[in-house]
Amino acid sequence: MQPEFYRTVIDCLPLSIIVLQLEDQAEDSSFRFAFANQSSETALGIPLRIMLDKSPAEVLPSLLAAPLPKLYREVITQRETRMVEDIRYSSAGVEKCFRSQAFPLSHNLVLLVLQDVTEQKQLEEERKQTTLALEIYNRKLQVSNRELEEFAYVASHDLQEPLRKIIAFGDRLRSKYNLVLGDVGQDYLSRMQNAAARMQTLIIDLLNLSRISTRGQSFEQVDLTTIVTDVVKDLETSIEQQRATIEVDALPITAADPVQMRQLFQNLIGNALKFHKADTMPMIKISSTVEDTGEDREVTTYPRYLIFVTDNGIGFEEKYADRIFQPFQRLHGFQQYEGTGMGLTICRRIVERHGGTIQAKGELGVGATFIISLLAVQPSIEKI
Repeated sequence: MQPEFYRTVIDCLPLSIIVLQLEDQAEDSSFRFAFANQSSETALGIPLRIMLDKSPAEVLPSLLAAPLPKLYREVITQRETRMVEDIRYSSAGVEKCFRSQAFPLSHNLVLLVLQDVTEQKQLEEERKQTTLALEIYNRKLQVSNRELEEFAYVASHDLQEPLRKIIAFGDRLRSKYNLVLGDVGQDYLSRMQNAAARMQTLIIDLLNLSRISTRGQSFEQVDLTTIVTDVVKDLETSIEQQRATIEVDALPITAADPVQMRQLFQNLIGNALKFHKADTMPMIKISSTVEDTGEDREVTTYPRYLIFVTDNGIGFEEKYADRIFQPFQRLHGFQQYEGTGMGLTICRRIVERHGGTIQAKGELGVGATFIISLLAVQPSIEKI
């Protein structure tokens, strides 16, 4: 084949191919460009006619600065291939980065193969910045969690202590000065103690909410059927009093925090019992299915279980479906239904910690359905 053929092939290579000739064995800097392919002109931004037969110090001082000339001379004299990483070069205001491999060709020729790794280095730098940002965010999150723990300590001790005294001294007033107080005084005392008890319950609910993330247990394989069955046994007294019927279908086994799963279903079943219609025996059904995501679901997407908690209670208007999960939001006064309005907020926080979602559907006077979506397979068995 003709030399022109080889030249065309070399010019088409995406790598920069350069041959340096050492003119003086005693001088590291006495190189000149003997050959360069077309990719070299594109990568370095210097025409070949300017580059060839010139000294690198004249045309590419930033690319072939010391100690590179010395290294290339050692390649020739020691007949060894060398690799040089992270060679910085600036052309027309644009900084580039190259990886160089040097091969000895003869007693005075060295072959350089330059690979432009600018984009790769930029991606590495972006990853470092992202990692740093995540580390900073993680430290802030740890500080936030510590502050939340401190708040939980205050809530569980300092804030509850005055309420305990109000309730305790109220009981003493009622037992020792019952006749002195009279009907009006006793009414005031009852209101005061009821308010203190509601405040105490609210503090406990806030404490439980704060501990969902900070005090959560490690995930393990949990049989939700067993969890719900245990919850139903715990609520047996309320169920018998209201003559409620609870139907529990076979539920899935999934990776979860068993304590929080118990709390989740206790809140939902407890709500269904509480918000029942006065003239109707409560009927509650807990069932599940695998979410049908259709054929468009990516292979890497984890399947989900859908769990339904359905009742025939008082229901609610559909426009309030999002509001009921917000803290302290109540659709009814506490005179009608006891509670702080935190139960469903806790449910949502638990589900979100498990990488799931919870939504509510209801019809006023007909009933409500809570739909929980949980990952069938957790990407990591441990959650924050």
